[in-house]
Amino acid sequence: MTLGDSNKIRVGNWVIAIGSPFGLENTVTIGVISAKERPIEIDSRTFEHLLQTDASINPGNSGGPLLNLNGEVIGINTAINSQAQGIGFAIPTSTVKEVLNELIEKGSVSRPWLGVQIHPVTADIANFLGYNSTEGAVIRAVVQDGPAQRAGLKEGDIITAIDGEKISNPEELISTIQKKKVGVQVEADVFRNGKTIKVKIQTMERPAEAS
Repeated sequence: MTLGDSNKIRVGNWVIAIGSPFGLENTVTIGVISAKERPIEIDSRTFEHLLQTDASINPGNSGGPLLNLNGEVIGINTAINSQAQGIGFAIPTSTVKEVLNELIEKGSVSRPWLGVQIHPVTADIANFLGYNSTEGAVIRAVVQDGPAQRAGLKEGDIITAIDGEKISNPEELISTIQKKKVGVQVEADVFRNGKTIKVKIQTMERPAEAS
């Protein structure tokens, strides 16, 4: 098998999942890509940029390849929605290649971290804070001595952009920060007390215990 380019896969493209569900070795199922860039939460950890497929994935498929019709690996089967049928997720090869390169170069994988817990901006939150939109990510808690606290961010601040890139929701904030390097300075547009201010934050490596 060879690695394919997951960036070229499109919603509706046919895919094949291979694994050993419930000990049934070399089981092959087929389906389509249902969505891309899906975030899901597993055991309080958020996983980003996943491929969603309706190719049947069951316990035992995890770690098996998701193939395109050329036989190229475009994802690694990872998880299912246990409350539904035909909703499975795979890590795209674009992420796999990035992780592999970092492991080869440094022997470990590090991820940037702001040290905040965030929440969508609901209409009630926007009204309470005097914010005339529901776009952005509102900070509901700041980790003690984390990057955000060191930069002066507070509970109730709404992050609306990072380095000029608009942030519409918490998922976009997570995705944007994950693209940054550990130890770099980012500039956040933050709504606070009726106005938008600029706050510079230096990312840190995500602690192992952080969700």
